[in-house]
Amino acid sequence: KRLIKDSDKRGVQTYRGTIDDLKAFSNVIALTESRKGVSLRNEEYFRKLMKIYGNDAYLHLAKVNLPKRLEQYKAQLIEIQDNLSETSDNQKKRLKKLKQQETSIKKYITELEDYVKDYDKELVIAGILSIKFGNTMEMLYAGMNEDFKKFYPQYKLEFLKMHIMTTLYGPIWEELRVVLMTV
Repeated sequence: KRLIKDSDKRGVQTYRGTIDDLKAFSNVIALTESRKGVSLRNEEYFRKLMKIYGNDAYLHLAKVNLPKRLEQYKAQLIEIQDNLSETSDNQKKRLKKLKQQETSIKKYITELEDYVKDYDKELVIAGILSIKFGNTMEMLYAGMNEDFKKFYPQYKLEFLKMHIMTTLYGPIWEELRVVLMTV
């Protein structure tokens, strides 16, 4: 759960992709191929899979918009600093909490400023291509931009996949999801 929250704090969003998103998915697969020294498949192959399996093909993607998230953090920092200046010295707990928040936000701002130098627009940072068969979903291919491993996109993608299975198959998957979230 904590890693999913960290992922949320960094602005990672997950969604079910379409055939139009295969270029971005292929890019993260290529990064994984390069990193692992393996050869997987290309965009055309993924396109065929999605056409053949139709609605049973699930392309889950994780994306971030770094410039947007950086601006949100900067606005948050201003708000925290305003609250700090308005808080009296005798409100020790509030001051401590606000100072911790300020330190945390400054850390995120510094981190994102470094990322924005190389990635100045929204981008897909991870993806999973799965096929639903009966009451199971098999993950066939997964890829991730290693530059964003501290964003924990893989945890959000796996959670999204479990949520879809719960929606499709009901209580048994809900019980499994609850068990996994408490581990």
